[in-house]
Amino acid sequence: MEESAAWPDTGRFRYVGSAGGFARLLRSLAGTVDGVRLHPAVLAADLPLLAEHVLPALAAAGLHRPPATGATLRDALGLPRPANRFTAAS
Repeated sequence: MEESAAWPDTGRFRYVGSAGGFARLLRSLAGTVDGVRLHPAVLAADLPLLAEHVLPALAAAGLHRPPATGATLRDALGLPRPANRFTAAS
């Protein structure tokens, strides 16, 4: 996306720059925010860059863990298993 392109007033921040610069920005935010939601401007152009450059850089810094094959959402989020109320002794 071009820097001069119109940006709607949605309250979202906009990053225009290199994938490496974006990875550095996200690493700098790691101690301040719990997570980020990305909204690629041009999905076909931005998604491959994120997958090839940004996510590996975040994984190398210990800030991103790709989900394990066959893992549940509970596993991916590190949530404990709920207690089974039917196994409690009567």
